[in-house]
Amino acid sequence: MKTKIYALLGILMMSAITIQVKSQEIPNGNMEGWSDVTAYENPVLYETSNFHIYNSGGELNAIKTTDAQDGNYALQLTTNPAPEVNVNGMAFIGYPGTNTIYGGVPFNKKPTAVKAWVKYDVKDLDTANIIVIFKTSTYVNGIARMQFTGVQTDYTEVTITPTWFLPYTILPDTMAVVLSSSTLEEEVDPQVGSTITIDHFSFVGVPDEFPNYSFEDWESVSLEEPDSWISSNAFTSNSTGASVLKTGDSYEGNFASQIITQKTIWGDYTGFLANCYVGKEDIYGGMPVNDNPLKVSGYYKYTGIDSDSALLVARTTYFDESTNQSEILEEVFVKLGNASEYTPFEIPFQHTGAPLADTLSLVFSSSDYSIEENVRLGSSLTLDDVSIIYESDNVAENALSAGVSPNPATGEIRFQLSHLLDKSMKIQILDAKGEVVKTQTVNVRSMTTSMDVSALQPGIYFYRLTGGNKPLEGKFIIQ
Repeated sequence: MKTKIYALLGILMMSAITIQVKSQEIPNGNMEGWSDVTAYENPVLYETSNFHIYNSGGELNAIKTTDAQDGNYALQLTTNPAPEVNVNGMAFIGYPGTNTIYGGVPFNKKPTAVKAWVKYDVKDLDTANIIVIFKTSTYVNGIARMQFTGVQTDYTEVTITPTWFLPYTILPDTMAVVLSSSTLEEEVDPQVGSTITIDHFSFVGVPDEFPNYSFEDWESVSLEEPDSWISSNAFTSNSTGASVLKTGDSYEGNFASQIITQKTIWGDYTGFLANCYVGKEDIYGGMPVNDNPLKVSGYYKYTGIDSDSALLVARTTYFDESTNQSEILEEVFVKLGNASEYTPFEIPFQHTGAPLADTLSLVFSSSDYSIEENVRLGSSLTLDDVSIIYESDNVAENALSAGVSPNPATGEIRFQLSHLLDKSMKIQILDAKGEVVKTQTVNVRSMTTSMDVSALQPGIYFYRLTGGNKPLEGKFIIQ
């Protein structure tokens, strides 16, 4: 989308001209662009932490390495940083829950030991882990666990003896595995850079082969994703299915995005489409902007299960050089109810003027996660034709108030103040951070009043005129 800034270069005796300024449109807001993305690889039979760190924009931390002890490949796990927390490099057979692990692969023997070849570099205050869990029905029958600290630069074989909790005659029926580059204790922070490389698992005392024992077999996790958006697909595709789909049921063009609340491998629910990274506690990043948004709009359909509703979140931020961090300017929440036909929606913003937004974050969710008990599997939000209108689009109205010209300016600007003759006016110029950079007081004796701005750096500025019946405000550009 292109927006036009209309700067009036004169009122009454001056002729008007139009200046066109390009504002950022929302990338792929029409949902027409889709790509098949190979997100990462997992060892066959294993889930890994890659789905978590992939969605947070971090570096994949469960990777196939050719630094193998046996065969062509081994598994390398590394703790990498992400926006909210450091993420352990993890691989697991089964699905971890709170203080437990669900599922696994069939296994009905009681080995006397589990062996593996490992090398590692575990940072101070951290601990890597190999855990093999033998279950009978839902009960833990036995656990083989070994922890690793310090540095082991060359492959070494370790032997892990299980502890059995049920009588020897009660055999397991399932085996689960948890491998981690860092601590699993919630009260201890995993340390960035801790790494463990694992190869060639084997059992002692039973003839069975450890599943994918030498990590030779890997499979790609491929996702169809809308271009320029981040979806929840990585969280749900290996559980109940993709949570963001391309649909031909569009408002305009060929495609729209359908967001469906699905179950993750952790057992909770999610379904979102965002232009930023979505963490457990907050959102991070977004699209760069150089103006304040007035509203984000688009079209939607929604089918909420029971009392569920869709939730739209929009946030504007700016970088504050005094604190050296981004500060929130405005955050807006909009809930959408059921709509069987395409219906327009708007996310309005109230902040205008300085400081000027530099980032816009958007999250569209198929469920209202602010009311957790209302979230339902299968709630569906379809989005299309998402667009944005900026404060620049209203510059013409501001220019009518004071008739600033030329716009853009270089050395001097002129204010048309014919309707304020014989009044004393205070003119303030503010930069994009809202700081007053120039002030001038004038007694209006003619139709135009000039101000020297040659000392100001190129950029976007705001003006504020006080002394009349009400303040006059607007925006201009210095080239």
